[in-house]
Amino acid sequence: MKNFRFILTVVLALFVLAPAAFSQGSTGRLIGTISDPGGAVVPGATVTVKDSQTGREVTVTASSEGNYTVSQLDVGIYTLTVTATGYSTFTATNLKVDSNRDNTLNVSLTVGGVQKMLRW
Repeated sequence: MKNFRFILTVVLALFVLAPAAFSQGSTGRLIGTISDPGGAVVPGATVTVKDSQTGREVTVTASSEGNYTVSQLDVGIYTLTVTATGYSTFTATNLKVDSNRDNTLNVSLTVGGVQKMLRW
C-alpha cells in the first residue's frame, strides 16, 4: 500500500509540475509600433522578420493602431523590414531575440518611395 501511495504522489506531482516545465520555451517575440515622421501611426504596414541563420521569414501586417507582433521566433539574430505605401522601406539588422521575452522595436518610417504612374 505504501508503494501505491508513493507512486500516486509522484504521478500527481508530475501533473502539477509539467505545465511549468513546458512554459520554459525557447522562443521570443518581436513587438512594436509603426509611425510616420510626425508620430502618427501607420496602419497596414507590412513587417517581415528574417532569421539570419536559417533564412526563415515571417510576415505580419500592422494593426489599425500601427502595432505589430511576431510571435514564436526561435532565439537568434533577425533582420526586420517594414514597408508601407508612400514610405521608404525600413530595415533593421542584427536584432537579437531572447527566450521568453518581448523584444521591442518601434519604427518611424520616412516619407518616400512614392511612384507616379504616367499614362501615355
